[in-house]
Amino acid sequence: MDMNILAFRPHESARVEHVANTLEAMQALVGGYIELVFLPDGYIAVANEEGIMQDLDPSVRIGGQLLVGTVFITKIDPADPENFAGLTDSDIAAAQQWVQPIIAVP
Repeated sequence: MDMNILAFRPHESARVEHVANTLEAMQALVGGYIELVFLPDGYIAVANEEGIMQDLDPSVRIGGQLLVGTVFITKIDPADPENFAGLTDSDIAAAQQWVQPIIAVP
């Protein structure tokens, strides 16, 4: 089953995308093993665990943490905390408060 996510890619604006709710699809999207960054209210940022070692360009800053490569925001499924639920329209608006996109690299 597909879920809505908020995707961030280096040098691009954020956009809503759809991804299958599988480990393989999420790994394909970020280009490798996934790393989870837990945010308030059940939101999660998903990034490439080895992105810095692969010298990927930065895409977002969350708090003091810089994430590189393709990063996406999703949410924990409250009915099944072992899985993701995807984002509603109101979730997408709320999720943007924790993320500072990096559109251009100086």
